[in-house]
Amino acid sequence: MKLYDAPQNPNSLKIRAVAHEVDVPLEIVTVNMQQGETKTPAYLAHNPNGKVPTLVDGDFSVWESNAIMCYVALKAGATSLLPSEPRPRATVEQWLFWQTAHLAPAVGKIVYERLYKRIFGLGEPDQKMIDIGQAEVQRFAGVLDTVLAKHDYVAGSLTVADFALAGSFVTRGPEGQTLPAPSPWLDVAAFTNVQAWLTRMTSRASWRQAL
Repeated sequence: MKLYDAPQNPNSLKIRAVAHEVDVPLEIVTVNMQQGETKTPAYLAHNPNGKVPTLVDGDFSVWESNAIMCYVALKAGATSLLPSEPRPRATVEQWLFWQTAHLAPAVGKIVYERLYKRIFGLGEPDQKMIDIGQAEVQRFAGVLDTVLAKHDYVAGSLTVADFALAGSFVTRGPEGQTLPAPSPWLDVAAFTNVQAWLTRMTSRASWRQAL
């Protein structure tokens, strides 16, 4: 399987970590977004959104990072990471959708202002938008902190949801380097359960291998 990625994009980290966790090899293909490589007809045939990451498995393509992560887990038969029973599966999926709908957009406001504007020459960061993003991150980190006060992982045991959520707290620097988790751009110092959980996640061998 080939995973198409760009150095500045943080969403592939969780996919690579899950792949290492379940011992599924991925061939990493670097895509240059600045040179328009995600907008070529060949790339758009795999991902009509023209974004990264994209997974290509033979004649089958998957886009959206959480969907890719689940596909990798399913390919490995890793039912501990992605349960098949309705109730535990629903718990995992609710956190995956929550990450996509709430946490990721909040972080995205900050990353866009601090990173992508610089990369693509889109002007100076808008502090008002950064402040809005920070307030949202605080709100959602509080939700996560309350749950993590009861369990080591959001669904009780380690699942793909933990990888998805932890990935939101990791950002890349201007040269594509991974910043420490939690990113210094995100103010989550008050949330001790989130901090402890991030340490558990980023200490895993699979996570370190994915960096």
